[in-house]
Amino acid sequence: MNSFPYDEAGLKRLAGCFPVAIIEALAVRYALGFARDLGLHTVEVEEDSAEVIQALNSDDVLLTPLGLIVKDIHSAAGFFSDVVTFSHILCEGNVVAHGLARHAQNVDDLCVWIEEVPEFIRVSHLADLYH
Repeated sequence: MNSFPYDEAGLKRLAGCFPVAIIEALAVRYALGFARDLGLHTVEVEEDSAEVIQALNSDDVLLTPLGLIVKDIHSAAGFFSDVVTFSHILCEGNVVAHGLARHAQNVDDLCVWIEEVPEFIRVSHLADLYH
């Protein structure tokens, strides 16, 4: 269950063709910047990519494109005064994120919702809250 006082959602369309792990890691990096801009102090990142979560929770240095993004994420996490956690969840628990990703295909620029839930994912969001 989501215990945080805010519901935020954002999506941004990327041009190009990238491996899934890269897209997932870029989304985490963007989300941390978004959370920082909102002034949040504690952030919990839930991700359904085991590869990304493993890289984020590892002390190993990866000399790969994913490793460079992970390094950026760790640097961004240092800006928060409390804690940033990275947790793996199953795809079934990430229905809201998948709904946002599908919607991003129809968006030309950045879309952000703060303290509201977009209509097209409202049912999924409520199911996630009480799951």
